Amino acid sequence: MAKSKLLSSLRQAYNIAHISIKSGIPTDEIIATFAFKTTRRRFLDGGLAVASALSTAIFNYRQEAIAKTTSKVLIVGGGIAGLRAG
Repeated sequence: MAKSKLLSSLRQAYNIAHISIKSGIPTDEIIATFAFKTTRRRFLDGGLAVASALSTAIFNYRQEAIAKTTSKVLIVGGGIAGLRAG
């Protein structure tokens, strides 16, 4: 475990060089990948975006399936009974 900034920087440089040699990826791409930190907020935003896209796709698919299998019925009247029937 690094105790100083210098040793920490040297260890990080060594790790970047090692990964670059091992994988063949240029060092500047590896540095950019390490610089892009996933914060909690970014992680939650991404998860929310995926969940909303998935739920929208499922909802649209279910609505199309329901529309194909049900007949057209007009419910006259308001109230709870009319809402529950439809």
